[in-house]
Amino acid sequence: MLRKWPCLVLLLFLLPIKLLAQETHLVAYAGFGGFQAPVWAPKDLGLFEKYGFKGDVILVPGSVRQIQALQGGSITFAQVDAATAINAINQGADMVMISGSLNSFPYSFMAQKEIRKPEDLAGKKIGILGVGGATETATILALRAWNVPRSSVTIFPAGDSIARIAALSAKAIDASVLTYPDINEAIRVGMHSLA
Repeated sequence: MLRKWPCLVLLLFLLPIKLLAQETHLVAYAGFGGFQAPVWAPKDLGLFEKYGFKGDVILVPGSVRQIQALQGGSITFAQVDAATAINAINQGADMVMISGSLNSFPYSFMAQKEIRKPEDLAGKKIGILGVGGATETATILALRAWNVPRSSVTIFPAGDSIARIAALSAKAIDASVLTYPDINEAIRVGMHSLA
C-alpha cells in the first residue's frame, strides 16, 4: 500500500499540468466586417496551429459583452474597441490591451429616409448595440459634432446589427450606426446614410 502513495502524489501533481496543456483559448470577435480580420483570418489561414496556439474564434457581438466574457473567464482574448476597453480598465477591470487595429470608428450613421439632416434627429429613437460600447460612443460623438443635444433623442440598446436593421425596417427605431456589410442591407431595406 505504501508503494502506491508516491505514484498517487505524482499523478495529482502532473494531472493539472496535462489538463492545462489541453486547454483551448477562445478568441472573440464582434462581427463580419473587414476590420475583424485580425481575429478570424489567422484561424482560417492555419496560423494558430502553425505557431502553437491552441485556440478557436467565437462570435460575441459588442465590446461590452466581450469584456464581460473576459472578466468572467469565458474567453481569453477579444477584439474590442479601445474606448470600451479603456473605460473598463479605468474602472478596475483586470485586463491588458495588446494592440489596436483601427484609429477611427468604422460606422455609417444610417437613418430613415425622412431624416435628411442631423437636426431631423430631434425627438427620434436611435438604436445602439449596448450601453457603454462603441456604437453608443460613436452616436454621442456624432450628435455632439452636429450640435444635436443628447437630451433631444432617445438612445437605447436595440440588439446586434441584424436586429437593428430589422428595427429600422419596421420603423421601431429611426437611426443607428452600422458597419459594412450591414450598411448594404440597411440601404436595401430603404435606409440612407446620414453620415
